[in-house]
Amino acid sequence: MEQIMKLFVEATMETFTTMVGLTPDAGEIEDVGHIITPSEICANISLSGDNAQGATTITFAREVAIKVVEGFMGEGMADSDEDLYDALGEIVNIIGGAAKAKLSEMQLKLSLPSVTGGNNYFLSLPKDLPIKKVKFTLEDLGEMNLIVYMKHT
Repeated sequence: MEQIMKLFVEATMETFTTMVGLTPDAGEIEDVGHIITPSEICANISLSGDNAQGATTITFAREVAIKVVEGFMGEGMADSDEDLYDALGEIVNIIGGAAKAKLSEMQLKLSLPSVTGGNNYFLSLPKDLPIKKVKFTLEDLGEMNLIVYMKHT
């Protein structure tokens, strides 16, 4: 799982550098429990194949997410949750696609992305899978978390 997580970190760094115009600074890979209290906004995409299944999630404070989307879109952001969530869904989709390419031997397929926002929720992830997290510092904008869990059979 450690090697898989490193590939997701690479995919995230490549996506943010080329598509968002930010150079993220990745922290250490950490093990986390199956109950996660994310930041205000969480974008998720699942990956599945004949011999693997899992998901990746990116989480942000709302202010950080807005700045990330502004970099991604190349313009200021209207105060629309729909536009914000659509763009974050596209970003996690790009990260998932880049990781999928790096894991081509697993022949993974991507789900449609989903985005959740709010202040009082938690993610309950599968208890039987290793769950890894990396905290990224996004220059002077703030932080983002990348959470990945994957079962490889």
